[in-house]
Amino acid sequence: MMQLCYLLIVKPHADKATHYMEIFNEIVLLGAIYFLPLFTDMVANGALRSQMGWWFNIMLLIPLFGANLVYVFFMGIRRTCEEMRNACSKKKKAVVVVADKMYDDADKFGIEASEKKAINKQNLEVVVEELPDAEEYEAAIEKESFLQAMQKRGLDLKTIEKDGNCVFRSIGLLLFEDQAKHMQVRHDIVNQLIEKREKYSKKISFSQGLETFDAYVENMRMEGIWGDHVELQAAADMYGVDINVYTVGSGVQRPNMIVECTGEIEYLPISLWFEDDCHYHAFTDSATSAEPAMAPEDNQEEQIDILEM
Repeated sequence: MMQLCYLLIVKPHADKATHYMEIFNEIVLLGAIYFLPLFTDMVANGALRSQMGWWFNIMLLIPLFGANLVYVFFMGIRRTCEEMRNACSKKKKAVVVVADKMYDDADKFGIEASEKKAINKQNLEVVVEELPDAEEYEAAIEKESFLQAMQKRGLDLKTIEKDGNCVFRSIGLLLFEDQAKHMQVRHDIVNQLIEKREKYSKKISFSQGLETFDAYVENMRMEGIWGDHVELQAAADMYGVDINVYTVGSGVQRPNMIVECTGEIEYLPISLWFEDDCHYHAFTDSATSAEPAMAPEDNQEEQIDILEM
């Protein structure tokens, strides 16, 4: 009886037909377990009791197996038809991914009512992942073409972690072969800013809360604070290196910006990729180990922004 109550109340199956089939099977089996011994005990004749037991089993098994066979047959036909209908349908333009909660409009994407109930029972979510936007797709293709063209020119991309230290990590990787030295690079650059205060303070765009040079440099010493063109110029002057900054929009022929060292040159030029106007990656130049990089020709028509501070 407890088993029957469990099926009726606690364990409702996602599919109603399957749930009712389970209840039918349990009722028949529990009835056989309960009534067969009771029925046979009422018959004193052993031979008659055995014969009646066989008839009881036959009468039990025929409806039990018959009902289950019919159920399996019709359920198989229904599921086959559903699979064929879904396969032939051309209206699906989304990928359905199962996550933590479920939206109410899941029926729009061909989710069966029974499946929806099962998902709700498990406290899951259906997230519809739409096809990518055309502009995003074109931007991704353009970015991939840019990186492939840079690689053909001997500039291999070295991805930099997005933790606010990308400028300093890139310089550490290209000059010291270790982006983990970004804090050393950061302190060197801040010391350069302080030492040449009159030169760099004029180029700083002070923000609210950092309205003085002292507040700006103290903030810049902290890990995770973004660096920009001012820090690039200080790095170029500090280490004696020209820094070429490429963007997808400017292409691969010439840098979008050249940060020129105003002192003595100590290193061959290094190249950075300014991705999406918010993050820097590094380019390692396979040709620099053999010979210096060629300077851009002066007769090119493209405009270059050169920072001279």
